[in-house]
Amino acid sequence: MPTLSRVTRNIFASVVIVGLVLGTVLWQTDDTWPFAQMRMFPGSGESQISFVSIQAEFVDGRRDRLSAFEFHLKRAEVEGQMPRIKKRPALLRHLIERYNENVDADRRIVRLRLLKREAQRGDARGARWNETELARWPA
Repeated sequence: MPTLSRVTRNIFASVVIVGLVLGTVLWQTDDTWPFAQMRMFPGSGESQISFVSIQAEFVDGRRDRLSAFEFHLKRAEVEGQMPRIKKRPALLRHLIERYNENVDADRRIVRLRLLKREAQRGDARGARWNETELARWPA
């Protein structure tokens, strides 16, 4: 049979743990993880949804958004090179050439634009976007 001091100690430890968990959930800081949930998704205006989008203009004048995968790249590779591309937009020429090597003549790209798309503040679902052009080739 457990002693009174052991029961008291267990109750006290449980109250402290529950208090920490509830307290960190209320204040919700990532620094208190694993006692609080990680805020991976924005919504309270604290963080922003943003990503780089590639817009291509084709020979026939159509415009379409392409994924980095269509250039045999990962999204992080494109985003990681953004400082270089913003300084020298002519680097986009290499993406255009590489893409055009493997497609039919009517599907060739004549212009690429890199856009930063950001959800408007407080729009956790990303229904409304602000677009900023980061680079264009040819200008």
